[in-house]
Amino acid sequence: MKFHKLTWDEENPVYTYHTATGTSISIRPGDVSPYDGKVVTAEDIKVLISCFNAEVRNNIKNCKAPLSKKEKEEIREWEEAHPGETAPKKWNASLNHIVENHEEMDSSSLMLEIFNRSHPENPSADRLWELIDQMTEVQRRALVLFRIEGMSLKEISALLGRSESAISRAVSRAEDFIKKNF
Repeated sequence: MKFHKLTWDEENPVYTYHTATGTSISIRPGDVSPYDGKVVTAEDIKVLISCFNAEVRNNIKNCKAPLSKKEKEEIREWEEAHPGETAPKKWNASLNHIVENHEEMDSSSLMLEIFNRSHPENPSADRLWELIDQMTEVQRRALVLFRIEGMSLKEISALLGRSESAISRAVSRAEDFIKKNF
């Protein structure tokens, strides 16, 4: 779990991502993005560091496991026995743990999705992503891969292990859901 924020170094802007396998990827201004072929700028590095630091903040502040009634009672008893002190917190795992159970996703693709969602280019984007998050897993993945990533139905079919017609129906249902609820 990540608990230490990264700092922004204006003279040497670099973002280094450490993968679960022990390798690391460093991105510097002037590098070419493997996702869209654009040249990475210092501002892009700043956004990546900001996303990383947001994950750290969420790990520290918001990612607490829900407590059972028994755990709540134990905390209350502990705090009564230790006046003025706060009981230790229990934390959920970071992005690496989240993607551990999803073979088709890695933390890099999750970070890219977070980055893409954080771009303020379109004020309607938040509502669109809210709707996408309400879809079934197949509809969501098919729509994102087809409309956002630009993959063909045949490529998505091979990736998801479903027929092209099933992928086409999933995209169509996802688009209908957006039209109905947007």
